[in-house]
Amino acid sequence: MLLIHFAKCIGKGLIFVAFLAVISLGFIGVSSAQEADETRAIVTTDFVDLKFTINKTSYTSKKASKNLEVAPYIVNGRTLVPFRTIFEELGYDIVWDDATKTITASYKGNVIKLVINNNKAIVNGKEVILDVAPEIVKSRTVVPLRFVAENSGSFVNWDPNEKSISISRVGEFPTGTVLFYDQKGKTPQVYIYDGRNIESISLQGNEIKNAITYNGGLLITLFDKENDTNNLVTYRNGKFEVLINNFEIKEKVEFNNNLLLHGYDRAKKKDSIYRFDGRNIYLVADNFAMGKYVILNDKLVINKYDDLRRYSLLVFDKSSWTPQLLKDDFIIKESIIEDNILFISAIRSSGNEKPFACYNGTEFRILHDDLDIDLSKTIQFKSKDGINNIVTVAKKNGKYYFIVLRNTVKNTAKYDVYDLFVPESVFSDVKMTSRTVTVDGIKDYNGKMFIFLRETNSVITAQSFIQTGLPSGIKPESTFTGSRYLMLGNVKTEYQGVLYKGFYLEDDNLLMHLQNKDDKDYLLYIYDGDKVSLARDIVKINMIKSIGAKTFIAVEDIDRITDKQRHALLIYDQSVSSVSMRIKNLVLGMQTKVWEELNGSLAVNGYEADIKRSKVYLYSDEFKELLGNFEVSYWEKIDNKIYTSGKDTDRNASLFCRIDSNNKKEIRDYFAVNKVIKAKGDYYFVYAVEQAPKTPYTNKKILYIYNEKTGQFIDLVVDIELTDILFIN
Repeated sequence: MLLIHFAKCIGKGLIFVAFLAVISLGFIGVSSAQEADETRAIVTTDFVDLKFTINKTSYTSKKASKNLEVAPYIVNGRTLVPFRTIFEELGYDIVWDDATKTITASYKGNVIKLVINNNKAIVNGKEVILDVAPEIVKSRTVVPLRFVAENSGSFVNWDPNEKSISISRVGEFPTGTVLFYDQKGKTPQVYIYDGRNIESISLQGNEIKNAITYNGGLLITLFDKENDTNNLVTYRNGKFEVLINNFEIKEKVEFNNNLLLHGYDRAKKKDSIYRFDGRNIYLVADNFAMGKYVILNDKLVINKYDDLRRYSLLVFDKSSWTPQLLKDDFIIKESIIEDNILFISAIRSSGNEKPFACYNGTEFRILHDDLDIDLSKTIQFKSKDGINNIVTVAKKNGKYYFIVLRNTVKNTAKYDVYDLFVPESVFSDVKMTSRTVTVDGIKDYNGKMFIFLRETNSVITAQSFIQTGLPSGIKPESTFTGSRYLMLGNVKTEYQGVLYKGFYLEDDNLLMHLQNKDDKDYLLYIYDGDKVSLARDIVKINMIKSIGAKTFIAVEDIDRITDKQRHALLIYDQSVSSVSMRIKNLVLGMQTKVWEELNGSLAVNGYEADIKRSKVYLYSDEFKELLGNFEVSYWEKIDNKIYTSGKDTDRNASLFCRIDSNNKKEIRDYFAVNKVIKAKGDYYFVYAVEQAPKTPYTNKKILYIYNEKTGQFIDLVVDIELTDILFIN
C-alpha cells in the first residue's frame, strides 16, 4: 500500500494525488556470465514498498510475496517485526554484538543502535526513547517497525481494517522530471517523478489522447469521458493546469522555437492556432483551420481554411506571429523544394483550375494559372544565358506532355509555357521517327538534365534549349500549347535499349537504376561529377544513406551462381581513386532492417537468410560484427549512441546493449527493453521486462533509473503497464 495525499481536483473525475513513494527491492537472478546459483540485483532498496499484516508471516516487498520467521505482533500499540527483515529491506548493513545484545545498522550515513530489552536507542549519536524495547521471541530478535522506518526516511501507514502496516520510501536522484502513465490497468494513473518525490494523478473517467513534450514543457490532451470533452493541460508546480478547455489537437508543427498547434475549440465552435514555447501557450489566430504546410528556410508556408469556407495561402516568418497573405483561393496539392525555391502544385476552392506557383522566401509567383503537373518529374534548370527553366510533365485531358516554363532576363516574373521536344538524332539512334515523348524520370545534375524517355528506351542528357518550329510528323493538336515549341539542345544519348527503374540524387551523387531491355541485366550507375561507376545485377534499391564520402545502399540483387534473388548491403566510396573499385559488397544475403549514423560510422542491423541469423554491424574504416545472432526488438538513437534490445538466440536470452561509433557494450542480459529516454546528466529512464529466471520479479515490467556512468539500475516502479514515458522540465 502506498501512502497517498489527496489534493485539488482538476475537472470532474480527475483527482490529484501526491504519493510519497513507489516500489523496489532486491532478489536473486541469473546472468549469462554467471552460474545459475549466483546472484544479481534486480531491484534495489532506494525505493521501498513494504506491507506487513499483524499475525501473518507472509509480507510483500514490491508486490513480491516473502515470508517471516515470526509474524508481526502488537505491544502497547506498537508493531514489532524481525529486525533482520526490516533492516535489510531498507538497505541497511547489520552488525550483531552477541555479548552486549546490540544491533548496529548503517545505511548511507544513517546509523541506528538498538539494545535488547532497552528502550533507549541511539540514532546518529543521539539518544531516542522507544515506546517499546526490542526483544527476543522464539529465538528471534524483533524491533519496533515504525521507529526503524521513520528513522530511515520512510513513511508508515496503518490500515485498521486490514490490520496492515505499509512502509514506503522514495529515492533521490538528480534525473530531472519524468512523466509516465498507465491507462490500461485496473486503476489508470499518471505518475511524475522529479528526482525527489513521486506524484500521481488518477485517470479514472479520463483518457490521455496524446502527450507531447517540447522545450522541457508538457502538453496533454485529456478526454473527460463523462462530459465528452477534451481539455489541453500541462503539468506545473506539482499539479496539472488546464490551458484550454474543450480543445482537441488536430495538427502540430515545430517552427521558430515554438510548437504550433492546430485544434478545434468546442466552446467557440471554431478551429484555432496556438503556439507553445515549452512554458506558456499563446493564441496565434482564431478561425484558422490548418491545411498542408511547408517549411522553407526561416518561413512557414501554410494553408488556412476559415468558417466562411475560404481558403488562403499564408506565410509566417521568424520576426512575427502575424501571418502574411500570399494568395487567396489557393490550396496546396503537392510541393517540392528545388534549389531553395518552393514549387507548389495547387487547386482552387471552386472550378477545375490547377495553378502552379513558386516562392523563394521573398516573392510569390503564379507561374501558370492552370497546369496539372507531376512534381516528382519536375526540375529547375538555369540556362547559361540566365533564363530560369522549370522542366516538368503536365497532364491535360488525360494525356501527359513534356513541357518547360521559361522566364526571360528582362522579365523574370513572367513564365511562358513551351512544348519540349528532343532532336531527331535521339530517334534516329534507335531507328524511330520523331514524335512526342513520355518522360519517366528527370534529374538536374552536374549542369545537365538527365532524362529517361520511354518511347526510345534511352537516357539522354541535355544542357540547353533551342527555339524550334513544330517537328515533322507531329500535329499541333497533339501538343500542349499548340503554338510555342522548344527543342532540347546539346543532347547526348547516354544509354539506350534500357528500362527505367529509378533516378536518385544522394548528396552530390546521382544514382541511375536501369535494366537492359534485351538481356534483362540490371544496371546501377553512380555518378560523381563526370566519373561513373557501375554495379550489375541490382534488382531493387530499398534504402540509401550517405555518410561523408561513403554511400550505403541496401539492395536486392541476383546471385549469378544460383540465379536466385537475395538481399545485399553495398558501399560506394567516393574517396577511392579508381571508379571501377568504388562499389563493393559489405554483406551479401543480408536484408537491412534498420541503420543509423554514429559520428561518421554506420551501425546497421540486418537478417542474413542463408545462415538464419540477425546481426548488428558497425562500419567506419572497417566492417565489424558487433552482435552475431541478435534479433532486434528495440532500437533508439539518443544523442550519438544507439540503445538496442533484442534476443540473443545463441544464449536464449534478451540483451540490452549500447552502441557508439567505436564498439558495443552489453549493459544487461535477461532484460527486454521497451523504451529508453534520456534524463539529466548520466541518467536515463529504462522501461523493461525483467527476464532473469526463477525470481519473484521474473517477467515483471519495471521502470528503472539507469546511471550510464556507474552502470547501476535503480528500480523506480515494479510491475507496471506503461503506455508512455516522457521527460519534462
